[in-house]
Amino acid sequence: MNDPKKTLRFLEEYFDEIKSIYKLNKQNGLILIEELETIFDNSNVLVDNLIEYEIIEQRIDDTFILNETYASFISFLLDDFSLDMPEQIEKYHKSLDSLHNKLKSSTDKNEIIKTIEALNNEIAKFENQLQKNISKLIKETKYIKANNQKLDYPKKLQKASQLTRSYVKPLNIILQNHSGSILHIIDNIIDESSQQRFTNKDENLKKIYSKLYNSYYQIKKEILNENRLLINEVIPLLDRIKSGSDILTGCINFLNDNSSYAVPILLDRQRDITYSINAEYEAQNIWEGYLEIDEDIIINQTQILENVWIFNKQKYKDKLLQSLPLENFYTWIYSELENELSSVESKNFFDLSKLIFENDIELEYTNERNTIKLFDKTVDVPSIKIRRLD
Repeated sequence: MNDPKKTLRFLEEYFDEIKSIYKLNKQNGLILIEELETIFDNSNVLVDNLIEYEIIEQRIDDTFILNETYASFISFLLDDFSLDMPEQIEKYHKSLDSLHNKLKSSTDKNEIIKTIEALNNEIAKFENQLQKNISKLIKETKYIKANNQKLDYPKKLQKASQLTRSYVKPLNIILQNHSGSILHIIDNIIDESSQQRFTNKDENLKKIYSKLYNSYYQIKKEILNENRLLINEVIPLLDRIKSGSDILTGCINFLNDNSSYAVPILLDRQRDITYSINAEYEAQNIWEGYLEIDEDIIINQTQILENVWIFNKQKYKDKLLQSLPLENFYTWIYSELENELSSVESKNFFDLSKLIFENDIELEYTNERNTIKLFDKTVDVPSIKIRRLD
């Protein structure tokens, strides 16, 4: 067995060379002996050290590959991760489900212990891979949003759509709690371990099941948290990218509902800057976003509405107070509206009915009810006497 400290010292001393081997292995899937000799200046001793420390493995065709354990370790050190395909994560569904079924059917104590160890190892791999992918997705989306490459709008849209289609949506389905999800299997393992930690007759197994329960319960919380990151950070950011630049998004929101946004008085002298330093680039982004759109645009003119009734609370409250006392609140409402409108609709009637919640009036309910015919419906309302609150 190799001395761990000796191996670590070798890694530290020749890390730049091993990093070159890592890049070759990642790029080509193999390393040639000539490449190793070039990296280590024809030092066969150092190449032999690589084999001795099991950093590289020789294949039958005399090529070499980087040991997967070292590849993962160097990838971690360099923060050099590529997104895994959803299928690479979904494979844990099969392995966890198989181990869970084995745990339920096992009666031998040693087999149970080994199965639980396997379950812990497998879920640790799954959680680690999941965290790496969520973290990478957040970085990728922020990188696209920052647009340091100055991509035009169609290319930016293409990258965001591809990320959503290939990674985000499938990963979200994997993490959702449904009958075919990994989270569902984790719930089953939690239920099984919870039951066994109380009912199993072996005290040692009770403790082992308790550890399994606590471990998987915490892991479930972590997975739900990772899914929240996916939903709350990655998906909204990609949606904003696909909806265009900040200026384009603002224009769309304003056109959809211009009454909800205050329009600045551009000709009024003030110190506010009405443009940004990126205005030219943002305008170009908008223009490029519409270049390849081949569809008819129809603008419908909206007729200006005249004589629209508006519920002026103070106006009608003053009228109500001047009319007190009243024998019937709802008939008074109908009478007021009838004097102003050609037809009294239910919306107007119910808007004006809000006056009943004012604090400076006192209500007296009677057993009588009244039927009032409005333009669009007939309402059955109680008879309510109102007087000023003393």
